[in-house]
Amino acid sequence: QIQSCKIDPSRVLEQEINDVANHVSGALGMKPKEVADLIRSRRHDQFAWLKRDILPAELAAVTALKLPCVGIEPELRREYPSGSLASTVVGWVQKDGVGAGGIEQSQAKVLAPSDGKYVIQVSANKQPVAQVGEACAPPKNGGNIVLTIDANIQQYLSDAVSTAVDNSKAKWGVGIVVDPQTGEILAMTSAFLDPHTKHVIPFDPSDFNAV
Repeated sequence: QIQSCKIDPSRVLEQEINDVANHVSGALGMKPKEVADLIRSRRHDQFAWLKRDILPAELAAVTALKLPCVGIEPELRREYPSGSLASTVVGWVQKDGVGAGGIEQSQAKVLAPSDGKYVIQVSANKQPVAQVGEACAPPKNGGNIVLTIDANIQQYLSDAVSTAVDNSKAKWGVGIVVDPQTGEILAMTSAFLDPHTKHVIPFDPSDFNAV
């Protein structure tokens, strides 16, 4: 789980914008103009992200401000227990939950959950009257996908391809291991050489949660 900072622009009076921007920007390590422009551009909105996945120190600083228009919203983040293993196959998920690359992107419809829906009738003064049962739907979890990747073989292949690319200074390299009896993909990897450092670029999907 990560912590993200939100703001309700509609609660900030025009004469308070610069003051709020100065305080918030100092707490979150942002530029005052950036915060002020966001508030003005979303003037009639009740929700806007200020900064997502904030640091513990930023969380403490913005909480200490005790501004009614600013709040903290916890967000779930996809975890990758195996780190960079098969990362180019698995892909990663951006902060908005959209898959980017690999299985996360190609199988997004299977993996993504669906929101629920709760509909009620209200009176003229906005008081609940009755639930519209047939229009309601519970949320659904995303599906599961099981790969044929063998973790041990994947690790050996990944190390071998990275070493080959590094030693030969090739621009990139790919490797794949297939079971000849079943056609199952047991390992698949790719490695790219950083043109500046001349070393293989490491890829950890957990690092891309900030994208």
